[in-house]
Amino acid sequence: MLRSTALLVQRYVMGRETVLAHARAFGLELRVPVRDAAGAGIYLHGMHAPDVADFLVRRLQLEPGELVFDVGASIGWYALLLSRLAPRGVEIHAFEPDPWARGLLQQNLNHNRADDVVVVDAAIGDAAGEATLHRYGSRRRTPLGSPRTDRLPVRMLRLDDYCIEQGLARRPVGLVKLGVQGFEFQALQGARATLARCRTVLTEYAPLHLRQADVHPAGVLDLLVELGFSPAVIEPDALRPVERAELLRDARPQTLAWTRPVAARRPATPDPHALAI
Repeated sequence: MLRSTALLVQRYVMGRETVLAHARAFGLELRVPVRDAAGAGIYLHGMHAPDVADFLVRRLQLEPGELVFDVGASIGWYALLLSRLAPRGVEIHAFEPDPWARGLLQQNLNHNRADDVVVVDAAIGDAAGEATLHRYGSRRRTPLGSPRTDRLPVRMLRLDDYCIEQGLARRPVGLVKLGVQGFEFQALQGARATLARCRTVLTEYAPLHLRQADVHPAGVLDLLVELGFSPAVIEPDALRPVERAELLRDARPQTLAWTRPVAARRPATPDPHALAI
């Protein structure tokens, strides 16, 4: 109750846009937006999406030399959490096109000394060039524009092209996390080669957002299955395999963990210079 009151005072009485939150379970301090549900959750409870955080802590196994791509990094909750969990030698690349969110992301990374995270000022999609970011009330992103959204031109990259340009195309990938509010299909289409050497994909699955982006939800599911992944729903203390038909019947937003059998993973040759740490 006291923290809820403090948050309301800082938002409505003091007019603050951000507050300093403490995620003591992970030894993190980060500045979060007060008008954002995820930011408020971190401030009030020291946690965002606890089931997903539990999955990352208990089930995700990253190896030295692997890459992690946080696509739609926002203010850095997942990038910071993964930085805390990853062994030495894992490199995290956080993509965030929104300049306001990216400013908080960089500030939070610096404050927590997350030196293994590389910030990239770009959206990820199926083509390189310029894209339009839609922001509700100049802060919160929406899948598509409306009369109540601000439109901001941003840089867009294909993840496969980024890996080639940065000399990362032969590095193994431990995780691709997507939080792009309906544009998962486009991001995945531009990352096929990267996904071929990836062990785990973490995606938001929100049928309403996908349809607003003119994508049938089956498109995302079928693309990842084509690439050899199988979906599971992240539940409290469990990872429940789920069938395509069940997902298509359920309109609720969910976070899915996609993995593939070990035998189906394509081998990738690590860059020896990247492993010389």
